[in-house]
Amino acid sequence: MNKQKCFDTFSLSVAAVISITLSVSVNAQVINKVELDGRYSSGAAIADIDGDGDLDLIIAGRKDELHSDTIVYKNNGSGTFTANASENIPVTWFATIEAEDLNNDGLIDVFMSARSIRFRSIINAFLGDGEGEFTAQDNRFIRLPTASKMRLGDYDGDGDFDVLVFGIYGFPDRRTQLYENDGSGKYSLVTDSFFDGVNGDALFGDFDSDGDEDILLAGLRALGASADDIVGQFYENRMGRYSVENERAFEPVSFAVMDSGDIDGDGDLDIVVSGLDINNNHTTVLYTNDGLGNFRRVFNGNIAQLVYGDVTFADVDNDDDLDLLQMGRNERGASQTFLYLNNGRGIFTPYNRVSFEGLERGTIDVADINGNGTPDVLFTGINNRDRAKSTIYFDVME
Repeated sequence: MNKQKCFDTFSLSVAAVISITLSVSVNAQVINKVELDGRYSSGAAIADIDGDGDLDLIIAGRKDELHSDTIVYKNNGSGTFTANASENIPVTWFATIEAEDLNNDGLIDVFMSARSIRFRSIINAFLGDGEGEFTAQDNRFIRLPTASKMRLGDYDGDGDFDVLVFGIYGFPDRRTQLYENDGSGKYSLVTDSFFDGVNGDALFGDFDSDGDEDILLAGLRALGASADDIVGQFYENRMGRYSVENERAFEPVSFAVMDSGDIDGDGDLDIVVSGLDINNNHTTVLYTNDGLGNFRRVFNGNIAQLVYGDVTFADVDNDDDLDLLQMGRNERGASQTFLYLNNGRGIFTPYNRVSFEGLERGTIDVADINGNGTPDVLFTGINNRDRAKSTIYFDVME
């Protein structure tokens, strides 16, 4: 792909060492947390990019209205991070980042979908060398210069990560395209499956329990369109070809964010969907799956109705079921962040012993970053004082 030279290699230079600060909740639960250099309209990924056995961070987004960048935080293994950045790292915002082994060499690579500060489309795979540096591949993806997102999944069952790319092609045009990985991090357009173009979110997963990965797609097909152009679709995988199984598999939303996981312990993938509904109301809804890809709305008054944020399933309390983390803007315009604990049957209760800072326009990622066996949470976004934030909360439930 004919990219600018500054996008060819992630050239990393030491910038700073970040240390732990302490925060005490209103209920006197002491939480260790790290305040990193804040980003919003952001993407983040957690992985061992330098092969030293601990989890590092990659965060891309806006620092303020004038400055955007991508920063690699190398974990020193002691609760501190070394921030690495240079002008050669893609300067991005509206970013989606996933860190996986894209070319099957046992090393962590990065796939990024984002927009540059000059409104250039950045969609590409960056292969890692195992020491924390990355080189862009010569791939040709659709250009989505206004806004784009992506999701990785194995659509053809060959053991590597393919990618679904979607976003704004031009006003009012949206596009969604599937690309196949040849196993080396080289991608080519899949031409026998067609999707509605949306600006929103998507999920790969075996939602009908037949052994292959289907796709859920949610979002807005065209700016200023009618309610009929807000979608919540289920695309079934039929031997590597996708077709719409259900146009209204779940409540259609714009500005969609989604996640999937087995919240009720019955062995299939349930979902959470958040955004603006067809009446422009804020909504966050849980759906249970019957195992065949039929989703039933779960009415849970404990879940806040937020938009412009993120939702993530993770076992935060280490009790072998999936809890829910949520961030975004409520209907009064305030940014909020919540943790809900699962009782094992898909019923969620707010956990109030830790007071998370309210954020929106960011991401939530969960992993054992400090390596002590308990989950940690990375939040990025912008707070109620319009300040960019990137914060790790260590051992939330310890």
